[in-house]
Amino acid sequence: MIKLVLIYISLLCCSFSTSALVVVKKNTLYYSGQITEVQNNKASELLKSNSSINALTITSGGGNIDFGMDLADLIAAHKLSVSIKDFCFSSCANYILLVGQPTTIEKNAIVGWHGDAASAKWLDSDIDTMVKNLDEPKKVKNGKYSVRIMIRL
Repeated sequence: MIKLVLIYISLLCCSFSTSALVVVKKNTLYYSGQITEVQNNKASELLKSNSSINALTITSGGGNIDFGMDLADLIAAHKLSVSIKDFCFSSCANYILLVGQPTTIEKNAIVGWHGDAASAKWLDSDIDTMVKNLDEPKKVKNGKYSVRIMIRL
């Protein structure tokens, strides 16, 4: 339970930070933070200059829907596997999670949906409230692990 509380605190403190990091280690592209045009362009350049990249590991609170779809297109074009490391919300869950070939949700990672491109309106504060008010995430069996999934429609 303490570990879960620490994850939530970490999530609340950094999930919507404006800073992001896109780096390559071995054959994996690591994307952390907001999904933005600048970070997508960096990811694209790294993929162009390193043909051995075959995986993306992401931790993101999401971002603009267009940039989320752009990143998903980039992942699909390069046939990358996707690993959700710690959490994946909003555009990350709507687009990035679905495009991996395959996608792996790491043990204890949190995935959260709160709407889609057709939703009338949502705010980052809606996600903050959702996480604060969540007593215990729903658990869904996914192979070996129980995956924590949060859905707000």
